[in-house]
Amino acid sequence: MSHRQIQIDLCLRQEEHCMVTPTKTQDNASGLDVIISKIDGLASELKNVNRNVTERIDRLEMDLEKKLSDKLTDKMAQLLDKRINIEVKRLGKTVDERIDTLRADINNDLDSLKGKVNSLTDAIQFF
Repeated sequence: MSHRQIQIDLCLRQEEHCMVTPTKTQDNASGLDVIISKIDGLASELKNVNRNVTERIDRLEMDLEKKLSDKLTDKMAQLLDKRINIEVKRLGKTVDERIDTLRADINNDLDSLKGKVNSLTDAIQFF
């Protein structure tokens, strides 16, 4: 409050020797009403601005969380895909090695059988 407003307020309360005329007091009271009204309007506008800023921050946070979540999901998918490809290649090599081993074993068995068949054939022809 300004010095003048305090003086008016004191004069109205005490009703003593006051140099303020009733017209000026009414003007000052209506002036105070205008100021209070403007302050109320400003407070309301500040509340609206605060609400808008809060809503915007909330939207930005949600967008950021979604983008981070999407990036993490993509990165995890890439890592899983890479790991699966490595494991599939490793398993493919293992399977190829086992097939080669089995093929070699079968070829050895076939060679052994050929030798026995040839031996039997020779024995039969000898008789």
